[in-house]
Amino acid sequence: MSKIKQEVSLLINKEYKNVIYNAGYLLCTQGVAYLSPIIVLGHLITTLGIDGFGKYAFALVLMAYFQVVIDYGFAYSASRAISQSRDNICQISRIYYAINFVKFVLTFLLFSIIDIVCRVFVNDSNYYTIIVSAFIWAFSNSMYPLWFYQGIEKLKIVAVINILSRIISCICVLYFVRNESDISTAILSQAFPVLIGGVYANIYIIQKKYINFMLPTIKFMMVSLKEGWDYFLATLASTLLTNSAVFILGIYHTPSVVGIYAVVERIAKAIVSLFSPLTQSLYPHSCRKFKESFDVGMSSAIRTGRPLVLLGLIVSLIFILAWWIIYPRVNLPQETLAFAFLLAPWMCLGVLNNVLGIQILSAAGCAKMYSCSIIYSAIFTVIFLLLLAGLYNGYGAAVAISSGELLLCILLLSNISKVKNQHLI
Repeated sequence: MSKIKQEVSLLINKEYKNVIYNAGYLLCTQGVAYLSPIIVLGHLITTLGIDGFGKYAFALVLMAYFQVVIDYGFAYSASRAISQSRDNICQISRIYYAINFVKFVLTFLLFSIIDIVCRVFVNDSNYYTIIVSAFIWAFSNSMYPLWFYQGIEKLKIVAVINILSRIISCICVLYFVRNESDISTAILSQAFPVLIGGVYANIYIIQKKYINFMLPTIKFMMVSLKEGWDYFLATLASTLLTNSAVFILGIYHTPSVVGIYAVVERIAKAIVSLFSPLTQSLYPHSCRKFKESFDVGMSSAIRTGRPLVLLGLIVSLIFILAWWIIYPRVNLPQETLAFAFLLAPWMCLGVLNNVLGIQILSAAGCAKMYSCSIIYSAIFTVIFLLLLAGLYNGYGAAVAISSGELLLCILLLSNISKVKNQHLI
């Protein structure tokens, strides 16, 4: 009996050890992905100017929207499917080729639409170049098969590739971006190294024989689209929730106003993104626990989620304090301190909502509840932004973003309560 307990304990320790290792690799992967733009932030603001940086920030928002369409929620649905079938090489091969084929089709369709819209409505050739550059960056990010490595829980190689490509990106930006007109150069300098890294990461999958060649069937691709639909809606709504501020400010105000707000938001997002590797590495683990039973899954999610939320609160407080100390020393406008204070609740709530939405609802197979919650909060946020951003510029935008995140938290807690009650009956 004691021997069985010892073996079970060893298995559990090994499982959590694997989660911790993968969290570390993902921390490197995602952390570098978001920190690399922060590293070159000072150079871009100085070189492009506040006006040029506002246009650059606007392009990043477009990139985020484009990437959501190409990714189509596969980051979660495909990762979940591979995690649950990782011992079946035929099944994960089907998933891999089906997902990539669908992504290429979506890329072609999206670019065709963007090209037509730009040729009809965009008269400035510089803006057209910026939009196309943003699309290339989105495509580069989407070709990174992080979802596959996350599903099989082998993240070391993809972390190494990502770090190298991001370092090269930073070097390219510092070398090639020399004046205010180099907005597209700044974008492409970060896009092409990532694209090369993504291509190699896919080649490595084939070299290591993690998959067999298998042409995807139309039926299986349709199933993949169906499985990713709720995650796509959730991701799209989440992107609206977190990126609409810059987009709507760009409609109402000058690039200078956008640039001042975007500096604070960009840094806040980079800090929050450091939690993403932890939650992403826990996601396959949470899926397996919920597959055992709902109670086991809830217990696991609460146990791993509590320290994340506490850390999120501490980081939010440090963010405000650090900004109060630093902003006068780097000659940033005084209103950036108010933006930092107003965005701090969004940072903390963002970590909490990831635990509630991804680690609990999505992992428990309730992705539709999660997507509905995010859609409702995104609609509320966009309406609030349209009302406040025009009147109160960055102040209104920050209030709207934090309010939308609070509403999402309330909706997620309500849905989790409903699911718990269903399992009690």
